[in-house]
Amino acid sequence: MIKNIKRVGIIFLAVAIICLMAIGCLSVNSVASIGTNSMLNNAKSNTADLNSGINNASEIDESDVVEEVLLDGVTCSEQAYKWADAIKKSKADGGKKHIKVKLMTDWVAQEDINWSTEYRTTFAMLDITESEKLSAIGFNAGRISVPMDCKITIDLNGHKLNRNMPIGSRVTSGCVICSFGILNIYDSKFDYDKVLEMYEMSPEKMLYMNSGGLTGAGDSNSAGGVCADGEFASVIVNNCMIYNNRTSNTGSGAYSLRKAYMELNNVVFFDNGPVAGYNNDNDSSVISEVQEGVIKFNSGILYNNFANKQLITIADNISYNDIIIANNTIKDGYVINLVGTTSNSTIEINNTIIENNILLGQKTQGVGGINVAGKTKLNIHNLTMKNNQFANNGNNYGGGIVISGGVNATVTLTGINDINGNIIGDVKSDFYLLKNGKIGLGANCEFIGEKIVINMADDYSDGTPLTNGYGLNYGDTNPNEYFCTEKVGNVMYLYDNEIYIGKTLTPDKYDFVYVENNIRKSYKESSLYHGVNDYDISKVLNGGSLVLGNILPSTSITEFITNTKIPANTIKLYDNRGNLVFDLGNASSNIDINNGDKYPIATGWEMKVCSQSTGAIIESIKLSVLGDLTGDGKINSADVTLLRRIINSSSEDMTFEEYVNRPELKMSMLIVNRGKVSNSDANILWNVVCGTDDISNFY
Repeated sequence: MIKNIKRVGIIFLAVAIICLMAIGCLSVNSVASIGTNSMLNNAKSNTADLNSGINNASEIDESDVVEEVLLDGVTCSEQAYKWADAIKKSKADGGKKHIKVKLMTDWVAQEDINWSTEYRTTFAMLDITESEKLSAIGFNAGRISVPMDCKITIDLNGHKLNRNMPIGSRVTSGCVICSFGILNIYDSKFDYDKVLEMYEMSPEKMLYMNSGGLTGAGDSNSAGGVCADGEFASVIVNNCMIYNNRTSNTGSGAYSLRKAYMELNNVVFFDNGPVAGYNNDNDSSVISEVQEGVIKFNSGILYNNFANKQLITIADNISYNDIIIANNTIKDGYVINLVGTTSNSTIEINNTIIENNILLGQKTQGVGGINVAGKTKLNIHNLTMKNNQFANNGNNYGGGIVISGGVNATVTLTGINDINGNIIGDVKSDFYLLKNGKIGLGANCEFIGEKIVINMADDYSDGTPLTNGYGLNYGDTNPNEYFCTEKVGNVMYLYDNEIYIGKTLTPDKYDFVYVENNIRKSYKESSLYHGVNDYDISKVLNGGSLVLGNILPSTSITEFITNTKIPANTIKLYDNRGNLVFDLGNASSNIDINNGDKYPIATGWEMKVCSQSTGAIIESIKLSVLGDLTGDGKINSADVTLLRRIINSSSEDMTFEEYVNRPELKMSMLIVNRGKVSNSDANILWNVVCGTDDISNFY
């Protein structure tokens, strides 16, 4: 069963990207202001479970390093010569000799004076002869390159690999570094734990620090900070910052393609995005893997990045663990797009926070969170997804998780999950299901926080379950206690141990009513909606009942059913003695459903709405006719007499308070509606009986 428990343990801090003063010798470039960051409130619960081997980050093995090369040059060309020397040593004697390269100063790319078509920078040497160029290995079109027969480990040592492309400029192969062989990168001066601690101490300081890392890319196609290319490529990046890189297509931060493998551990991505801002329709994702490339991400932060279509593009078989994705902006598409191109596309997302991201949604359909498309099998364990916003409230999906692949795409949640506050326009939407989409609830799945809002496409069948595994976890618990929908005219119900969505009444003439502080209130005046708000109203204020009011006396069964605007064959009506008087389109014997004088709808009657697809009872609704205290569906002297008895009763007789557990009766006598019944109510009721007043004036 879902438990409303508090998280304890390690605080999962968000935006520490930018507070790197503890790393040493850092200067401030600029200040980014975002306001209050609610991720500070996301403490992890059940620490033992959250840290039980899910994060399998690889350590960089330097045991077979045969030589260390120091990049201590003053100019770019001096650094380039030393890098080329390291590559030659790794290629020697058959190749893949493990060479460690340690930066002693920043390596900043210089203007390529040999490139005449447009401004371009290069890491390669410029002051060499044509014969020397042939041996100047380790570069490719200006970027740093690791050939496929090499094995290189780079220690940034607090320094930068800076491609130095001007903002707005882009060239072919304008990324920082690309590996076709084995490449390891880490920054021995970067302390990820201290980054988080620094932010915890000073959350108001959103400082973009000029730290070590991979920066300055400006690529006209794909790949910005680091690229792994080809089946022989293996790239591991540990404890590093990748920031301020630009591409015109995809992977401004990290890019893996053509069966290459990449792993990111404790990596911070900040201020990466498209070259041309939002002026083109290309992908410009920050992290992307295509053509059977793989990117495994263990522990890191994506903060204040920008993308045109999706922040992260994933095709197949990947895991994301202990990640914070916050305060990013996407023009169109998704925060995470799971493509699922093969039948076994299994994606793992564990211990992850996705929060405060904004999707502008200017052109295409999309979602402010995760899109589960194609044949993706997504397994989620311990997810916080809050306050993601899809700004466009047009024909789009939602702000949280969208299951758009139908029966081919699945989502299974386990562990402790906090999924709420995600919106599209001004409508809450934590899950959005396209036709036949389902939410899988695995063993020991728990939710905390507010209710999860589930919405669905217009063609979603009321005979299709929304969930898979609900009964396994929560038994016969009413799903409306933990879930709700913002889709007016629909209500959730439990059938065959799963949650279903059923069509319910959306009447214009009638209205749902409730009692608060002995005042009768209606949904319309309180801006509430049936199927969205009424579970809490009925539980807290109406003694567990859902009550429909604004029903005129002497209303026939036929007129009532017509005004509910739902099919007659979905309605069961019971009188106030519990007798079934109307059963799914058929009246009981001797009941004239067209005669409102002889067989009127009355206070205390109950309507049960059933699903046309499953036959299950969707909901039960009590009926209240204002002024009808006796439950005969009319207003007459008997109602006036009963009301006066209640007003003038002693403690031994019938009292107003006795109606607290019968809200439909209590509301029938609140005529003046001033918090208690009085002679004014009785006098008005008598005037109605005499025909000098109309009860509808007091709705």
